[in-house]
Amino acid sequence: MNFWRWLGLLPLLLLALPALAHGPLHEQITNVTAELSLRPNDVPLLLRRGELNRLDERWDAALADFQLAKQLAPANPEPLLGLGRLALDQGKLTDATASLTRFLAIQSNHVEGHLLLARALVRNQRASNAVEHFSRALALSTEPRPEWFIERSQAQFSQGDRHLAEALAGLDEGVAKLGPVPTLQLAAIALEMRRQGFDAALQRLDTILASSERKERWLLRRGEILELGGRPGEAVTAYNAAREAFEALPLRLQRSLAMLDFRRELDAKLAALPASPKTLPTK
Repeated sequence: MNFWRWLGLLPLLLLALPALAHGPLHEQITNVTAELSLRPNDVPLLLRRGELNRLDERWDAALADFQLAKQLAPANPEPLLGLGRLALDQGKLTDATASLTRFLAIQSNHVEGHLLLARALVRNQRASNAVEHFSRALALSTEPRPEWFIERSQAQFSQGDRHLAEALAGLDEGVAKLGPVPTLQLAAIALEMRRQGFDAALQRLDTILASSERKERWLLRRGEILELGGRPGEAVTAYNAAREAFEALPLRLQRSLAMLDFRRELDAKLAALPASPKTLPTK
Protein backbone atom coordinates (compact mmCIF):
# COMPACT_ATOMS: atom_id res chain seq x y z
CA MET A 1 0.00 0.00 0.00
CA ASN A 2 1.42 3.36 -1.04
CA PHE A 3 0.29 5.04 2.17
CA TRP A 4 2.19 2.71 4.44
CA ARG A 5 5.30 2.86 2.27
CA TRP A 6 5.00 6.64 2.47
CA LEU A 7 4.73 6.52 6.25
CA GLY A 8 7.88 4.45 6.38
CA LEU A 9 9.70 7.11 4.36
CA LEU A 10 8.34 10.01 6.38
CA PRO A 11 11.26 10.32 8.80
CA LEU A 12 13.71 10.38 5.90
CA LEU A 13 11.67 13.06 4.15
CA LEU A 14 11.63 15.12 7.34
CA LEU A 15 15.43 14.98 7.54
CA ALA A 16 15.98 16.05 3.91
CA LEU A 17 17.52 19.54 3.85
CA PRO A 18 16.68 22.10 1.17
CA ALA A 19 19.34 22.66 -1.44
CA LEU A 20 21.45 25.71 -0.82
CA ALA A 21 22.01 28.20 -3.60
CA HIS A 22 25.64 28.32 -4.66
CA GLY A 23 25.72 32.02 -5.44
CA PRO A 24 25.36 33.35 -1.87
CA LEU A 25 27.80 30.73 -0.56
CA HIS A 26 30.41 31.64 -3.15
CA GLU A 27 30.02 35.30 -2.27
CA GLN A 28 30.41 34.58 1.44
CA ILE A 29 33.48 32.42 0.84
CA THR A 30 35.03 35.21 -1.23
CA ASN A 31 34.35 37.74 1.52
CA VAL A 32 35.81 35.56 4.28
CA THR A 33 38.83 34.74 2.11
CA ALA A 34 39.44 38.49 1.68
CA GLU A 35 39.38 38.91 5.46
CA LEU A 36 41.75 35.96 5.90
CA SER A 37 44.22 37.59 3.52
CA LEU A 38 44.58 40.27 6.18
CA ARG A 39 44.42 37.90 9.18
CA PRO A 40 45.56 34.47 7.91
CA ASN A 41 45.76 32.93 11.39
CA ASP A 42 42.32 34.03 12.55
CA VAL A 43 40.80 30.76 13.83
CA PRO A 44 37.12 31.90 13.90
CA LEU A 45 37.46 33.06 10.29
CA LEU A 46 39.03 29.74 9.27
CA LEU A 47 36.21 27.87 10.96
CA ARG A 48 33.67 30.11 9.23
CA ARG A 49 35.19 29.51 5.81
CA GLY A 50 35.55 25.80 6.50
CA GLU A 51 31.85 25.59 7.28
CA LEU A 52 30.94 27.56 4.14
CA ASN A 53 33.16 25.29 2.05
CA ARG A 54 31.50 22.26 3.64
CA LEU A 55 28.05 23.57 2.80
CA ASP A 56 29.26 24.20 -0.76
CA GLU A 57 30.66 20.65 -0.89
CA ARG A 58 34.21 21.88 -1.39
CA TRP A 59 35.47 18.99 0.69
CA ASP A 60 39.23 19.48 0.28
CA ALA A 61 39.05 23.21 0.97
CA ALA A 62 36.89 22.63 4.06
CA LEU A 63 39.29 19.97 5.35
CA ALA A 64 42.26 22.30 4.90
CA ASP A 65 40.51 25.10 6.81
CA PHE A 66 39.49 22.89 9.72
CA GLN A 67 42.89 21.23 9.96
CA LEU A 68 44.70 24.59 9.95
CA ALA A 69 42.34 25.90 12.64
CA LYS A 70 43.05 22.78 14.70
CA GLN A 71 46.81 23.27 14.27
CA LEU A 72 46.63 26.93 15.26
CA ALA A 73 44.37 26.34 18.28
CA PRO A 74 44.91 22.77 19.54
CA ALA A 75 42.94 23.45 22.74
CA ASN A 76 39.88 24.72 20.82
CA PRO A 77 37.32 21.92 20.32
CA GLU A 78 35.45 23.69 17.49
CA PRO A 79 37.71 22.36 14.69
CA LEU A 80 36.84 18.83 15.86
CA LEU A 81 33.14 19.61 15.43
CA GLY A 82 33.78 20.96 11.94
CA LEU A 83 35.82 17.89 11.03
CA GLY A 84 33.05 15.66 12.37
CA ARG A 85 30.39 17.42 10.30
CA LEU A 86 32.58 17.21 7.22
CA ALA A 87 33.40 13.53 7.62
CA LEU A 88 29.73 12.71 8.18
CA ASP A 89 28.75 14.55 5.01
CA GLN A 90 31.34 12.54 3.10
CA GLY A 91 30.22 9.24 4.57
CA LYS A 92 33.53 8.75 6.40
CA LEU A 93 31.83 7.33 9.44
CA THR A 94 34.90 6.17 11.34
CA ASP A 95 36.52 9.59 11.01
CA ALA A 96 33.26 11.33 11.94
CA THR A 97 32.83 9.16 15.03
CA ALA A 98 36.41 9.76 16.14
CA SER A 99 36.27 13.56 15.73
CA LEU A 100 32.86 13.91 17.38
CA THR A 101 33.79 11.62 20.27
CA ARG A 102 36.86 13.76 20.95
CA PHE A 103 34.76 16.91 20.68
CA LEU A 104 32.18 15.62 23.18
CA ALA A 105 34.93 14.61 25.60
CA ILE A 106 35.58 18.35 25.88
CA GLN A 107 32.06 19.74 25.27
CA SER A 108 29.91 17.04 26.85
CA ASN A 109 26.69 19.11 26.84
CA HIS A 110 26.74 20.13 23.19
CA VAL A 111 23.38 19.28 21.59
CA GLU A 112 24.52 19.25 17.96
CA GLY A 113 27.59 17.21 18.84
CA HIS A 114 25.42 14.46 20.31
CA LEU A 115 23.04 14.56 17.33
CA LEU A 116 25.85 14.32 14.80
CA LEU A 117 27.52 11.48 16.66
CA ALA A 118 24.19 9.66 16.93
CA ARG A 119 23.69 9.96 13.16
CA ALA A 120 27.19 8.69 12.47
CA LEU A 121 26.58 5.71 14.76
CA VAL A 122 23.24 4.90 13.10
CA ARG A 123 24.86 4.86 9.68
CA ASN A 124 27.65 2.69 11.08
CA GLN A 125 25.13 0.08 12.31
CA ARG A 126 25.53 1.00 15.98
CA ALA A 127 21.93 1.90 16.74
CA SER A 128 22.08 1.11 20.44
CA ASN A 129 24.89 3.61 21.02
CA ALA A 130 23.11 6.11 18.77
CA VAL A 131 19.98 6.01 20.94
CA GLU A 132 22.02 7.11 23.96
CA HIS A 133 23.29 10.19 22.13
CA PHE A 134 19.87 11.06 20.67
CA SER A 135 18.44 10.87 24.18
CA ARG A 136 21.25 13.02 25.53
CA ALA A 137 20.66 15.67 22.87
CA LEU A 138 16.92 15.69 23.55
CA ALA A 139 17.50 16.02 27.28
CA LEU A 140 19.94 18.91 26.80
CA SER A 141 17.98 20.87 24.23
CA THR A 142 15.59 23.62 25.28
CA GLU A 143 13.97 23.52 21.83
CA PRO A 144 14.01 19.91 20.59
CA ARG A 145 12.75 19.36 17.07
CA PRO A 146 10.17 16.71 16.09
CA GLU A 147 12.57 15.00 13.69
CA TRP A 148 15.03 14.31 16.49
CA PHE A 149 12.42 12.21 18.28
CA ILE A 150 11.66 10.46 14.99
CA GLU A 151 15.35 9.75 14.34
CA ARG A 152 15.66 8.23 17.80
CA SER A 153 12.58 6.09 17.29
CA GLN A 154 14.04 4.81 14.02
CA ALA A 155 17.27 3.89 15.79
CA GLN A 156 15.30 2.11 18.51
CA PHE A 157 13.05 0.20 16.14
CA SER A 158 15.94 -0.73 13.85
CA GLN A 159 17.10 -3.03 16.64
CA GLY A 160 14.02 -5.21 16.20
CA ASP A 161 10.36 -5.51 17.14
CA ARG A 162 11.28 -5.98 20.79
CA HIS A 163 12.12 -2.26 20.84
CA LEU A 164 8.83 -1.15 19.27
CA ALA A 165 7.23 -0.15 22.57
CA GLU A 166 10.35 1.82 23.46
CA ALA A 167 10.23 3.59 20.09
CA LEU A 168 6.56 4.49 20.59
CA ALA A 169 7.24 5.76 24.10
CA GLY A 170 9.96 8.00 22.71
CA LEU A 171 7.57 9.50 20.17
CA ASP A 172 4.99 10.07 22.91
CA GLU A 173 7.68 11.88 24.87
CA GLY A 174 7.93 14.20 21.89
CA VAL A 175 4.16 14.68 21.82
CA ALA A 176 4.19 15.48 25.53
CA LYS A 177 6.86 18.14 25.01
CA LEU A 178 5.79 19.60 21.68
CA GLY A 179 2.09 18.81 21.46
CA PRO A 180 0.33 16.56 18.89
CA VAL A 181 2.66 17.45 16.03
CA PRO A 182 1.37 15.62 12.91
CA THR A 183 4.80 14.32 11.93
CA LEU A 184 5.25 12.70 15.33
CA GLN A 185 1.77 11.20 15.21
CA LEU A 186 2.32 9.87 11.67
CA ALA A 187 5.56 8.20 12.72
CA ALA A 188 3.72 6.68 15.70
CA ILE A 189 0.87 5.51 13.45
CA ALA A 190 3.40 3.61 11.32
CA LEU A 191 4.64 1.81 14.43
CA GLU A 192 1.11 1.17 15.72
CA MET A 193 0.26 -0.43 12.39
CA ARG A 194 3.38 -2.54 12.62
CA ARG A 195 2.02 -4.13 15.80
CA GLN A 196 -1.58 -4.09 14.48
CA GLY A 197 -2.62 -1.53 17.05
CA PHE A 198 -5.49 -0.31 14.87
CA ASP A 199 -7.47 1.43 17.60
CA ALA A 200 -4.39 3.27 18.83
CA ALA A 201 -3.57 4.27 15.25
CA LEU A 202 -7.09 5.61 14.80
CA GLN A 203 -6.86 7.66 17.98
CA ARG A 204 -3.64 9.24 16.78
CA LEU A 205 -5.08 9.94 13.34
CA ASP A 206 -8.12 11.54 14.91
CA THR A 207 -5.89 14.08 16.67
CA ILE A 208 -4.57 15.09 13.25
CA LEU A 209 -8.08 15.24 11.81
CA ALA A 210 -9.30 17.45 14.63
CA SER A 211 -6.73 20.14 13.89
CA SER A 212 -6.71 19.94 10.07
CA GLU A 213 -8.59 22.36 7.87
CA ARG A 214 -8.41 19.98 4.91
CA LYS A 215 -9.70 16.59 6.04
CA GLU A 216 -10.24 14.55 2.85
CA ARG A 217 -6.84 12.84 2.84
CA TRP A 218 -6.93 12.03 6.53
CA LEU A 219 -10.41 10.54 6.17
CA LEU A 220 -9.12 8.35 3.37
CA ARG A 221 -6.30 7.17 5.61
CA ARG A 222 -8.79 6.55 8.39
CA GLY A 223 -10.70 4.28 6.05
CA GLU A 224 -7.53 2.38 5.23
CA ILE A 225 -6.80 1.75 8.90
CA LEU A 226 -10.36 0.57 9.49
CA GLU A 227 -10.20 -1.69 6.46
CA LEU A 228 -6.91 -3.22 7.58
CA GLY A 229 -8.41 -3.67 11.04
CA GLY A 230 -11.23 -5.79 9.62
CA ARG A 231 -13.97 -3.15 9.92
CA PRO A 232 -15.14 -2.71 6.31
CA GLY A 233 -18.47 -1.08 7.20
CA GLU A 234 -16.76 1.69 9.13
CA ALA A 235 -14.18 1.97 6.36
CA VAL A 236 -16.98 2.69 3.87
CA THR A 237 -18.25 5.43 6.18
CA ALA A 238 -14.79 7.00 6.33
CA TYR A 239 -14.34 6.78 2.56
CA ASN A 240 -17.74 8.37 2.00
CA ALA A 241 -16.79 11.16 4.41
CA ALA A 242 -13.60 11.64 2.39
CA ARG A 243 -15.73 11.85 -0.76
CA GLU A 244 -17.98 14.49 0.82
CA ALA A 245 -14.94 16.51 1.91
CA PHE A 246 -13.56 16.26 -1.62
CA GLU A 247 -16.81 17.39 -3.19
CA ALA A 248 -16.96 20.37 -0.85
CA LEU A 249 -13.72 21.71 -2.31
CA PRO A 250 -13.80 24.44 -4.96
CA LEU A 251 -13.78 23.03 -8.49
CA ARG A 252 -10.33 24.48 -9.20
CA LEU A 253 -8.93 22.37 -6.35
CA GLN A 254 -10.87 19.26 -7.32
CA ARG A 255 -9.39 19.48 -10.80
CA SER A 256 -5.77 19.85 -9.69
CA LEU A 257 -3.45 16.99 -10.59
CA ALA A 258 -2.92 16.05 -6.95
CA MET A 259 -6.65 15.90 -6.25
CA LEU A 260 -7.36 13.97 -9.45
CA ASP A 261 -4.91 11.36 -8.19
CA PHE A 262 -6.66 11.46 -4.83
CA ARG A 263 -10.03 10.89 -6.49
CA ARG A 264 -8.72 7.89 -8.42
CA GLU A 265 -7.31 6.42 -5.22
CA LEU A 266 -10.59 6.96 -3.40
CA ASP A 267 -12.59 5.51 -6.31
CA ALA A 268 -10.49 2.36 -6.11
CA LYS A 269 -11.04 2.05 -2.38
CA LEU A 270 -14.80 2.45 -2.72
CA ALA A 271 -15.03 0.06 -5.65
CA ALA A 272 -13.25 -2.65 -3.69
CA LEU A 273 -15.76 -2.64 -0.83
CA PRO A 274 -19.37 -3.82 -0.87
CA ALA A 275 -22.35 -1.52 -0.34
CA SER A 276 -20.53 1.64 -1.34
CA PRO A 277 -20.80 4.04 -4.28
CA LYS A 278 -18.35 2.81 -6.89
CA THR A 279 -17.00 6.09 -8.21
CA LEU A 280 -17.05 9.78 -7.56
CA PRO A 281 -19.15 11.81 -9.98
CA THR A 282 -17.25 13.62 -12.69
CA LYS A 283 -17.70 17.38 -12.72
